[in-house]
Formats: sequence, structure tokens, C-alpha cells
Amino acid sequence: MREEESIQADIEAIGRIPAINAILEVVCRVTHMGFAVVVRVTKNKWVACAVHDEINFGLEIGSELKLDTTLCHEVRQSGQPIIIADVANDKVYAKHHTPAIYGLQSYIAVPVHRKNGEFFGTLCAIDPNPANIDNSETAAMFRLYADLISFNLAADDEVLHANASLQKERSKSNELKALSANLVNVNNQLIFSNKQLQQSEARLRMLYQELEVANEEISASNEELTSSRDELQLAYENLKEVTTNLNQAIDLALIDLWAVDLTTGIIAITSRSRDLHGVRHEQEISYQESLELVSPDFRDIVDETIKKAIEEKGSFTVEYTITPKDGRKVRWLKSTGQVYTNHLGVPVKMQGLMADITEQKEDEQRKSDFIGMVSHELKTPLTSLNGYIQLLQTRTGKYADSFLDSSLDKANRQIGKMTKMINGFLNVSRFESGKIHIDHQQFDMKDLLADIEEETVPANNTHRITFHPVESTVVNGDKDKIGQVITNFISNALKYSAPATHVQVACIAVDGNVQVSVADEGMGIAQKDIDKLFDRYYRVEGHQMHTVSGFGIGLYLCAEIVERHNGKIWVESEPGKGSSFYFSLPLS
Repeated sequence: MREEESIQADIEAIGRIPAINAILEVVCRVTHMGFAVVVRVTKNKWVACAVHDEINFGLEIGSELKLDTTLCHEVRQSGQPIIIADVANDKVYAKHHTPAIYGLQSYIAVPVHRKNGEFFGTLCAIDPNPANIDNSETAAMFRLYADLISFNLAADDEVLHANASLQKERSKSNELKALSANLVNVNNQLIFSNKQLQQSEARLRMLYQELEVANEEISASNEELTSSRDELQLAYENLKEVTTNLNQAIDLALIDLWAVDLTTGIIAITSRSRDLHGVRHEQEISYQESLELVSPDFRDIVDETIKKAIEEKGSFTVEYTITPKDGRKVRWLKSTGQVYTNHLGVPVKMQGLMADITEQKEDEQRKSDFIGMVSHELKTPLTSLNGYIQLLQTRTGKYADSFLDSSLDKANRQIGKMTKMINGFLNVSRFESGKIHIDHQQFDMKDLLADIEEETVPANNTHRITFHPVESTVVNGDKDKIGQVITNFISNALKYSAPATHVQVACIAVDGNVQVSVADEGMGIAQKDIDKLFDRYYRVEGHQMHTVSGFGIGLYLCAEIVERHNGKIWVESEPGKGSSFYFSLPLS
């Protein structure tokens, strides 16, 4: 095919792309540039295939420019985009002949390749005025549209190929019709030639076999055509999805998105994120520079979390505070990210979302401060009330009044429950303010569990409690607070299981850790509640829970204590069969 015919076929192929005019219009609107064009660029020619002209540049579909007066042939030679936001201030192109010839001040061209990698041309936009196009978002949009054009060219080639195959099969069908006509003649000859009957019958059988083969070939061809049609339909649906996603990305441009090029270390963030960090809009910022804005208390945590995600080629979620560069008040942020690799499995990019959670954190702090203040204020009168009740118990002992003794015992138990609840709230407040102290000392878990068994078993008259034998197991931690965790597990097992059922306490060494478990035969926990069970103030909903008191702070405190010992805490449960609570700590 001559070059002129090939270029005309390419112009027609571009014209058959349904969204080509919309793409050029969106390019002009997003970049604020007045002229956008899809160009077929060969060794010798520059030809416009599709045009959107708002500045009367004067080119139409099929128009040609002298190749060496354009920048597109440089894109063809290098295979790289050219982006010029302001010709007058561009170190490379300020004195280039192309802007001078066509009166350009801004220019962008991105290469378009065919499916086999062959260079087709460019997606290009120009304007007589400077334009804000030298940014990652504009470059990404042009690359996406160039890929979209390339995809449509490939789809168009497949459609033309399918039509040619269909025409070929139609020709074969006509040949079969002619063959059938010959069979009719053979049958007529058989009527007049009984002597050749046997030979003719053999020939007919042969012809019928050929027909069966031909029919199978036609069926196979029909299946191929059906498959091609389905593939084209799927390609069309994929194209619609890509277009929809692109439109959504444009509509949601205010979402705080971020991306890091792991090769260069440069981070791309939205305008709103720049305002949040106090960074100038035109300033390029690296990942290391953004990390320096993270408050010192969180900087190592954020860095280690992201490095771990890169190493594991996975995702991450982290909450932290930043000190904006312009000196505004500290902000709380929550960032999520995903690491992406190239075809060799090497991490090359990381991107995700960022949310400002300052108001949420401030609300939580105000709530914690209030709970701490109220709990502290309640503790003083409660201590006095406990003293008065103990004094009354001492004085009423001489009167042998069983009703009064029973009432004071009940009051004393209720004060004990309230004291335990208030201490729990105070511990929550202390943990969140960082005022709780973990006294790390070496101790033997065998001795700790023996002490807890000695306190628990005599006081229990409702359940069967079994403490399994424990070997000497030394850990480094706060013995009292680890004891609180085990006691809370046992208390919950007794609280949420029916009388006379079995509660088992065990402690074993597993893979360099000590693992403690408390198993019951209680009501069990639904899967939907397990992930939230250790959250602050979380309580499982259900008709069985109405008779069980609590505020959802016990397991939260257990999780905080275990976490501050670099341990792990979890639960295994099945509704109606019971629960097993575990925690593990590193061995000394």
C-alpha cells in the first residue's frame, strides 16, 4: 500500500473512534489551550487526522505541515513527550524555530503507538499564550488519552481483520453452493447410468465427507466470528469503563490523592494537600522533604511503615501529625497507600489517599479529658463512702442484725464494682495521654499464674476453673499489668458463660514467645464483632448482652497493655460454642 493510501486509511481509522472529538475537547478545556490535534507522523509527512480548533489555527482533517517545521518529528525520534508551558522562559525551546514559525507560547505532544509498538503519531495541543501544563496530572491525562487512542486503533484493526475473515468465509460458502450443484448433476447422471452406480455411490460418499469437513470448518469459522464479536464487545465495555473512570477522576479532582515515584523520590500531591502542608503550589517536593514535616514523635513510625510496605510490595495505613511548613497549628492526618511494581516485580510507584482527621482526634481528646476529669472527681467521694460503709460494718457487727449486715455487704460490693469501673476509665485516660507507666522487670509467668489461681479459685463458686500446669517461663514486663490482662480474660469468661461450665487457663511457649489463653464454653462472638472487640467502648449487641454490665473498656485496656509490651492479642470464637482469648509476649 502506498504511503498516501496508508495515511488516508489511518485518518479514517481515527475518525471511527467514537470519543475522539470529546477527547480533544476535554484536552482543550483542562489545559485551557485553544488547539488540539491527533497527528499521523511518518518519516516524510505530518498529517492532521482529527482537529479541535478554538483559535482559528487554520488546519483541518487531512491538512499537512512541513515535517521539519514541527516538534512532532522530534517526539517521533526520541519517543518521549515534549511539554512547554512558556516558550519565552523555556531553556531548551525559547529560541527554537517551531514556536517562532507558528507563533506558539505553549505546546505539549505525547507519542501514540500502535499495539505492536510501532510509532503512529502524537496527541498534540498548542496555544499562543503560556499554559499551566508542566505538571504530573496533565502529563498523566495525555498519556491516558494516547493509550486510549492506541487501544481504539488496535480494536479498529481487529474489526477490519474480522470483516475480511467474514468475507473469506462467504466466498467459501459460495464455493460450497457450486459444489452442491455439481452433486445434483451427479445424481441425474446416476439415473441414466446404473452401470456406474457403485463407483458413483463411492464418489458421493467422498463428496459427503468433504461436505461434512466443510460444514465443520464453517462452524469453526462461525465460532471464531462469535468469539471475535464477544471480544470486541468486551473491549467496548472496557473502553466505556476507562472513559467513566477518567470522568470520575476529573470530577473528583479535589480528593486528596498522592503518588510517589520510587525511582526519583518525587511526590505528587493535590493543591489542597499542598495548602494543608503549607507548601507552595509551584514547589517540587520529595518524599524525604514531606517526611520532615511529620512530627518527630511519629516520623520513625511513618518511615518504617512505608518502608515495610515497599519491602513487602503491599499496602499500609498510618495516622500521624504534621507541622505545616508555613507555621500553622499541628494537624492530624491519616494516609493509606499501595505499592506498585513493574513487569520485573520491582517497586516503582506508590500512591494512595490522605485525609485530615484533626477534628476527629480533637473530639477524642476532649472526650478522654472529660472522662478522666469526671472519673477523678468521682473517686474521692467514692473512697469516703467506702470508708463510712466499712466503719458501719465494724459498728453493726455487735448488734447481730443480719439484714443490716447483708445490705452493707451488697453496698460494699457495688462500691467495689464502681471503683473498678472508675479505675478503668482513669486507665483509658492515662493510656491515651501517655501518662501510664510500664514497669519492665523480669518475672516468671509460672509464679504470676500461681498467684492468680490462688486468688481466683477460692472466690469462685459458680464455674469449674482449670489452671493447666505451667513450666518456668521468664519474660520482661510489668507483672501487675500482665496480671490485669489475665484477670480480665478470666472475669469475662465467667461473666459471659453459664454457671457450671468449664473455664480453662493455659500458658505455653511458642516460637520464642509465651502464649497465654483463657477458654470458656459461653455464648461466643459473631465474626462481625471480632475485629472491633478490642476497640475502646465497643460492646457486642444482642439480647443476651442486656443482662451483662460493662462499658467496653476492659479488652481495650488489655490490648493497650499487650501492645506496650510488643506483644499480640487475639480471639477465636464461634457463636454458641464459646470463646478463647489469647495474648503472646516475647520471651526474655
